[in-house]
Amino acid sequence: MEYEQLLSACHIDDDDPIIHWMSYIDYMKRTFPSNERALLSTYKRCVQSLTHHLRYKHDQRFVRICIIYADRSENTLEQFEQLYRIKVGVKTAMLWMTWAWVAEKKGGYKLAETIFRKALEKKVEPVNVVVERFDQFRRRMDRRNTESISIRKDVKQGNENARPDKTDNEKENNDQESKIEKNAEEKVQRRRLNQKVSSVCLMPPGHEIEPCNLMSV
Repeated sequence: MEYEQLLSACHIDDDDPIIHWMSYIDYMKRTFPSNERALLSTYKRCVQSLTHHLRYKHDQRFVRICIIYADRSENTLEQFEQLYRIKVGVKTAMLWMTWAWVAEKKGGYKLAETIFRKALEKKVEPVNVVVERFDQFRRRMDRRNTESISIRKDVKQGNENARPDKTDNEKENNDQESKIEKNAEEKVQRRRLNQKVSSVCLMPPGHEIEPCNLMSV
């Protein structure tokens, strides 16, 4: 019975119909706390029902409901863009700050910065909140950029350590080539020496020669 009464009251076009929607939302949260789908549907119906009321364009209560609905939707950023297009909450810092935060969480850092700058340009209230949040955002971006540079350096250093330095590699190759050439030359010299020694060993007795201790090739 309570459910039906609240549901009917939401459609009453009185001086402040949002109070009925707020009561209905509160009832749904208390009665069906784990039914996220039903609660989201309630927020959506409230947004659709009151969007055409000009008096609620910048009403903190309605803007908050719109933000909660947008934040819980699958297409969150699109929902915020839609609110911006129909000019709901565009004079309140709450909308812009939440929009920027959602963009940042999704990796849209440039979009988040654009949102902050647009909010400052429009001088949304309270301005000091926008300035403070923008400063916090820029500090996070500075830390992120510093960490990103540090990670890239570590990865680059790791890759360089994982493979031989090009100069050292070339030096090693040159040393190997020199050793091969030296060994080849030594083999040629040994052959020549063996030939000489062999010929000397065949010479007639009486010639003073060193023993024929041939070097192996």
